[in-house]
Amino acid sequence: MEIKKKFHRLFENWRLKTKKRRLATPRAKIIFAILLLVAIFLVYLIVSLLCVSRGEVALAKLEKSFLNEAICHEECFLRRQKEIEIIKAELEKGSARLEKRIVAYCFKAETVFGFKKELIRILAAVYGKNNLPAYLNDYLIDPRADVRLIREIWAVFAPKTVNSSDLLANLHRRITTATDEAEKIEAVKTLAKVGGGSEIDNYFLLLNSEVGVAVKKQAISGISNVLEKSKYFTLDQLALLKSFILAPETDKRLRQEMVLLVGDYYLLYPQESEVVWQAVYDNNSLDIISRFFSADSLNHLADKKLELPAVSSTDWADYYNQ
Repeated sequence: MEIKKKFHRLFENWRLKTKKRRLATPRAKIIFAILLLVAIFLVYLIVSLLCVSRGEVALAKLEKSFLNEAICHEECFLRRQKEIEIIKAELEKGSARLEKRIVAYCFKAETVFGFKKELIRILAAVYGKNNLPAYLNDYLIDPRADVRLIREIWAVFAPKTVNSSDLLANLHRRITTATDEAEKIEAVKTLAKVGGGSEIDNYFLLLNSEVGVAVKKQAISGISNVLEKSKYFTLDQLALLKSFILAPETDKRLRQEMVLLVGDYYLLYPQESEVVWQAVYDNNSLDIISRFFSADSLNHLADKKLELPAVSSTDWADYYNQ
């Protein structure tokens, strides 16, 4: 009987130990797995830190400078130039990893725009202005691209390396479909850079559209900045300007800009331009600033002796603060 009790106790002890081992084994495995993952992560982190190149460090410093130093004086400029030279040197050695980081910065919406511009200039310096990288070419026609950066890419890289027809089509779409007025304005600015005088008809279409005053003012700026005026300016355009200027519903801010724009057409069509200014001056229902500009232009350019409308200080303040 005693032997039987001892055997029973031994059996119970063995069963309890076995049960404890079974309970401990999964827990041990979980702890081991967690420790293993932590160890792998630490090894990866150490290797990554050890593998960071001088160019990547310089890139990070350059970004920090643009983030923290909006106004860059001499000392700041020299520091930036030092980092830029390190980045260029590494890119020239063919660092795909550094280039990938640069591209990520360029296409990231949150990146400071001045930093983006600097990176585009670095890429142009390294690869040559006639060698636009494929990823930048693709970006130019991306409907989600920042039109300001498109303008910078166009300005830095030689235009002949860019497919301008696809780019222009993209810009036209952006002007038409953008819901944000600021984006429309930037798209018109970029259109002026890319298309130049060849886009003049589109500027006039904008003037005759339902877009906001600020967008139309940018279109007027695009017309005024056309370089080859003798090639692109026509009498039909001047007639359109006259109709816009004399229309009672035209916003006075636009009318004033258009009256000044007539001065650009005066270089080619002096008599016809004088007719427009005279019509504005004689129309007392139009705003006084437009009439003043017209009279002043006729007096200086056509030797007229017109009495200048008396513009109040309030009217001038309204004009300069618009």
